[in-house]
Amino acid sequence: MESLPKRPDQLLKEALNNLELVLQVTLAEARKCYERALKIDENVYGPCANSLEESLLGLRELFSQTF
Repeated sequence: MESLPKRPDQLLKEALNNLELVLQVTLAEARKCYERALKIDENVYGPCANSLEESLLGLRELFSQTF
């Protein structure tokens, strides 16, 4: 038995779900890189005015406005 071709709305829904997963993984990796860069920066230049937690909150706010 042949399966019916998917409707355009089904294809769009699947594509958006896949894009959401890719973005979640990409953002998680970006956050890890950002945290690592902050730690390296603090080790090289000493503690900065903003703590790691404050910087991550700022980054989270930036991403929430973007996506």
